[in-house]
Amino acid sequence: MRATARRRLRLVTRDLTAASAFSAVALSGTVPIWTTGVFGAALVLALFGIRPMGHQRNWGIIALLGVAVALFGLALRGAMDLVVASVTFASLVTAQRMASTPTPSTERQVLLSSLLLMVGAAALSGEAWYALSLLLFGIFACVTLGLSTIEGEVDRPEEIALGAALRSISFGVAVALVGGIVFFVTFPRLSWNVASRRATPELFGATSGMVDRVRLGGSGSIKSDP
Repeated sequence: MRATARRRLRLVTRDLTAASAFSAVALSGTVPIWTTGVFGAALVLALFGIRPMGHQRNWGIIALLGVAVALFGLALRGAMDLVVASVTFASLVTAQRMASTPTPSTERQVLLSSLLLMVGAAALSGEAWYALSLLLFGIFACVTLGLSTIEGEVDRPEEIALGAALRSISFGVAVALVGGIVFFVTFPRLSWNVASRRATPELFGATSGMVDRVRLGGSGSIKSDP
């Protein structure tokens, strides 16, 4: 595959990464409707290679600053939840970056703001469809990062076997996924005694903390060490 086609594919997977992250936010039903309209318009234009923001970086920053003041002003007044305001702002930042001229830094910013959307969506909703959005986000993000790594900072003009590259990327993702699952099953959590450094009572005095057994939906009691 030639450099132009590879660059086009990388941008498409980048925009689909953002779309997967925003889908988790939109399906929660907490963000304003106009946010979905703005993001959807930016996504469609980006997929067709239309970048209305172009190199208008200053105007984009000014517009985002005004939106940030309005959103967080509403949050301070109690008219909007702070998490919803943050996710809404992150959605607009992602849309603005997708609508700008593609550069290596712009691509990284889109991926980073998309990750923030996934984190925000996890706080807004715990529905089963979040797992599907997370799966799609992971697939598109890994392909985008893999293609960016192969390409480097400057597009390589020579022909590259895309199939072999995607197989290598898929193998790396599979290894990371299996390793994550094994770690999660083997070490579901780290206890406080493992994570902290042991100290003698003579040096730091008495200690207190939660008991070892805490039931969901109930309250925990405090244990003390005289």
